[in-house]
Amino acid sequence: NPSNSKWVPNGTQNDGNGGQGGAKGAAGAAGARGQGGQGGIGGSGAISTGGTVTIDRYSSGNVLLGGTSGSALDLTDADLNRITASALSIGMGNSNTGQITVNNVTLDDTISDLVTLRTSNKTSSSDDVRFQGTNSFNSLVVDANDDVVVDAGASVLAQTGDIGLTAGRGVEIDGSVETQGGDISAAANGAAGFLNTPTG
Repeated sequence: NPSNSKWVPNGTQNDGNGGQGGAKGAAGAAGARGQGGQGGIGGSGAISTGGTVTIDRYSSGNVLLGGTSGSALDLTDADLNRITASALSIGMGNSNTGQITVNNVTLDDTISDLVTLRTSNKTSSSDDVRFQGTNSFNSLVVDANDDVVVDAGASVLAQTGDIGLTAGRGVEIDGSVETQGGDISAAANGAAGFLNTPTG
């Protein structure tokens, strides 16, 4: 039922109602996997695992982290902070996840290690990972089928670990990308790939 949200982290099921869609999940060896359509994480419960929580779209479309659009899989910052895990993975390379927009998301308190953001390889364009606002993680890996974009005025911070940005076409940094002690790597894999950073 697309209006129900079913998460099964470590064998414990929490049900709730999503918006226009929702998420469904099944237990995995390392944690929990959820698939969502339009909507978000329904109910008021929490997701907790010592492993990895993976969230993917149930049908093709975009993902918005940190806001609501009504036309994407929307996970507000409050939704995301109901997830406590060692690692969080949004999207997979052969999944239904198109563009991922990250807007004012703070996950360094609830995700103790790595956050991975990955857009689909099913389509050839508009599968960007775009950062807006102020965003903070412990460690971050981004794998975009198209571009990785950090908008002007936006910031991406890793509190304890590394930041890795990989794009099928290009990496464009108009804001700031910073770590508190880890490394930053950026790679553009496309034939027309580019790495663009502000001058000065």
